[in-house]
Amino acid sequence: MTPTYSDYLRLPELLGQRHPRSTEHDELLFITVHQACELWFRQILTELTAARDDLLAGDSYLPRTRIRRCHRIERMLAEHFDVLDTMAPPDFLRFRDALGTASGQQSAQYRQIEQLSARSTREPTLWDGFLAVPCPAVPGTVGAALGAVTAGLTRRGTTGSPRRRGNSTT
Repeated sequence: MTPTYSDYLRLPELLGQRHPRSTEHDELLFITVHQACELWFRQILTELTAARDDLLAGDSYLPRTRIRRCHRIERMLAEHFDVLDTMAPPDFLRFRDALGTASGQQSAQYRQIEQLSARSTREPTLWDGFLAVPCPAVPGTVGAALGAVTAGLTRRGTTGSPRRRGNSTT
């Protein structure tokens, strides 16, 4: 049996996830915006992980597509938060206490995106994948410059991002 649109997207379960803690109308907007962000964060993690893995395997085409997609999602997310600007500060304050200590800064997926995108000692990052792809050393190109940088890092036995000594790490 072919699933319906609602069945395929599991809409009853998805739409049933909004559980406000107050009776304030704008809390539903707040919840919707942040839950949608978390769904997009999951997609970004999926794309960045695949891009890193593809780069580590030597592919450079699909990662560009995936990273470009992430860029579009991030631009859309920036605009997505504009919807919250339609809520006046007093409207937010009417339900803020119901959030307790909860904060968007506690987003585990946002932290995972940061870790996957930056230097990490735990697992390979997108940067590690980028360094794994051979760059053609055509004089005067970005590939030549990157080749020189990565060669210098390899000679020094350094891995990760090209930072100067004395700069803070992560």
